[in-house]
Amino acid sequence: MNLEQTAYWDKVADTKEFNHQIDWEFLNPHLNRESTILDYGCGYGRLTKIIADKGFAKVTGIDNSSEMIKRAKKEFPNLNFHHQSESVLDYSDQHFDLVLLFAVLTCIPMDKDQDELLRELKRVIKPNGLFYISDFLVNSDQRNTNRYESTSYEPYGVFELPEGVILRHHTLEYLKSVVFADFEILYENIYEVTTMNGNKSSAVQLAGKKRYTRKRIPIKKPTVNYCPTRPWPQSSP
Repeated sequence: MNLEQTAYWDKVADTKEFNHQIDWEFLNPHLNRESTILDYGCGYGRLTKIIADKGFAKVTGIDNSSEMIKRAKKEFPNLNFHHQSESVLDYSDQHFDLVLLFAVLTCIPMDKDQDELLRELKRVIKPNGLFYISDFLVNSDQRNTNRYESTSYEPYGVFELPEGVILRHHTLEYLKSVVFADFEILYENIYEVTTMNGNKSSAVQLAGKKRYTRKRIPIKKPTVNYCPTRPWPQSSP
């Protein structure tokens, strides 16, 4: 399985359109105009542009497809886009108030690669900051069932498109228990979305607040300078 599938996304960068939408009724109360926002896996910058148009100037779009970023910069030249080929983000801990991950996990079929990305994204979210994802769920229709069962890939829900890319649909339990570990889930919405190839799919949006954990500072016990071979001083009578 080719897990580095950037060549595919580079190839289709000028032709694919994505359709996941932000629920602003939920999101607006959690942000202010100074909020720092990361749109990770921004593709050609569709959501980054929508966010900026809502008045949030401190938004950055990152993608590991150089051709997607090239398209984003061409279509939205005044916005902040970066090509990210390394697994480590060039940001300090607790940098962003909000991280969006829309239709990205579907492009990462293996658990270990998802874990690596999620650790890094969670690192850069501020305490009480938001993590907001939108992704595809495992479907029960015959077309998708045939795709899941016709491959030897694990886990269930991984499949390969004829055009040469490996994708993954997830269970809701996995997304809530693994992806949102260490987060308090504030929002859940299961809905239907149109895929990049024009098909209908079940999808979910989840958003959670990063739990704030205080670092325990060990308390040093005072040392007693007592020499057992030397008698304690006696008080005068």
